[in-house]
Amino acid sequence: AAMLHVIPLSLFFFVVSCCCKGAENANKLLNLLNVILGMLTNILPSILWNFEQDELPDVFASVIHTASSFLSPYYLLPGVLVGVWQAGGGDAYKCNYVKSPDHKYAHECFKVPADADLVYFAGTWVFWAPWVGQTFLCIVLVVAAYWLTAPGKQGSIDSIGSATTLAPDDDDDVKAEEARVRDVAPDQEACLYRNLQHVFRDRTRTVHAVRGIS
Repeated sequence: AAMLHVIPLSLFFFVVSCCCKGAENANKLLNLLNVILGMLTNILPSILWNFEQDELPDVFASVIHTASSFLSPYYLLPGVLVGVWQAGGGDAYKCNYVKSPDHKYAHECFKVPADADLVYFAGTWVFWAPWVGQTFLCIVLVVAAYWLTAPGKQGSIDSIGSATTLAPDDDDDVKAEEARVRDVAPDQEACLYRNLQHVFRDRTRTVHAVRGIS
């Protein structure tokens, strides 16, 4: 998890950068998401699972843990750590006062057999949720990144730009000026452009800024 958590993060940052109009907008948005997804959702399950009340915090913690596993690209590493912690029986401090198997909360503190091995921990959903959720999220982000950068999409954007290009005005004065510019000698004009075109490359597409201007 420590080595792989950069994959969903990198895909997420790339998709956000493609959706933003500029680097400044992307930076502001990512700073906000770092606080919301990178901090709050990562610590909420741990805080709730540390409460000593009954079932309600545990339910909320499980829901947030599962939702973050599928929706937050920041959650692979913290989710795996929390999953191992909960699959192993939870916090030892919380169960410090539970000494007897007959205690009211013994089902939480003694739910892991003494001879449990890795197979036991791997059989719990709280352990698998980050792996399954982050794999699903990576697939979604790869599809989104491909859709944003695919040549077909660039072509559709260019065709839209071509379709929305203003048609030449049918006014007689415009036609007369067009004919004059087409036939005039360059040495008779201070500045003369014929069929001017300018193309620049955006992050994900080729943009025709000027086409055939005279």
